Amino acid sequence: MSLSASKRRWLAASGVVWIMSTSTIAQTTSNTPPQVEWNLAEIYGSLDVWQRERSQLDGRVAGLTSFKGRLGESAETLADALDAISQAEKDVVQLYVYAFLEADEDRRVSDAQERRGEAA
Repeated sequence: MSLSASKRRWLAASGVVWIMSTSTIAQTTSNTPPQVEWNLAEIYGSLDVWQRERSQLDGRVAGLTSFKGRLGESAETLADALDAISQAEKDVVQLYVYAFLEADEDRRVSDAQERRGEAA
């Protein structure tokens, strides 16, 4: 089956438009004014700090099991458990936000995409 000349021209034009649009998407954001960029250092000072916090959070979340079956012991135990759960949730969200913002800076950076997956 052969394509007519008009269909070949349409396919060629579509291919050119697609190539031009993808190269525009792949451009870096080096022209973005600093006032519209986020500063990940405000969340964690470095990637090492993020990784250390992630490792520590795993232990803190596992430690929440120490409250299992004890919430009715006293108001103080319940308050301690709720505080620990609340802090763990805040820490999880902070790790998550950092990983997602870092991954969105440049979708071509596979390490950042991997951290995003770990955080999700």
